Amino acid sequence: MKKKFDTFYINEIIEIIEFIEYIVFNIIKNKIEQKYKIKLNEAQKKSLNEYFEKTNEIFFKKKILLTTIRKYISKYLLMNKQKNKNREDETKNIFEILKYKPELWPKEIIKDKNEFTKNIDELINNVSIQICNSIDLYEFFKDEKEEISSGIEPIREKENTKEKKRAKNFIY
Repeated sequence: MKKKFDTFYINEIIEIIEFIEYIVFNIIKNKIEQKYKIKLNEAQKKSLNEYFEKTNEIFFKKKILLTTIRKYISKYLLMNKQKNKNREDETKNIFEILKYKPELWPKEIIKDKNEFTKNIDELINNVSIQICNSIDLYEFFKDEKEEISSGIEPIREKENTKEKKRAKNFIY
């Protein structure tokens, strides 16, 4: 049931916030600490490629992972800048963390909890990517287009627009 908040519904406000995160993601990405920008090694890239090549019936499409990872970076890693996280957290498997963050996944993916758990466990067992590789993991999937209904592209770091200035003020 939707709860009305003045003239907007709560889920509409959440969609607006997520859309803003999408638009300013390149700026957000540049604000993330260096410890989350460690490059994927060849074995990690190979395991990712093998996971996606093994069958056409993959539960997690690249677009879904791209969007989920972007949301994770925006909502959690950006906030970690203010907190002192220990090194142990950076070495955890990112898919193990994402397993317990249903708010980051599309509803159609998590609606069948058993199917989701089975498939995320398979991903965890076959692909070992750490939180410290988050940005490079996003870059690995970046060729996939996220499904954002408006068709507006994220703000590029090189652009010098009023929107970029407003976005930077919004992030700080």
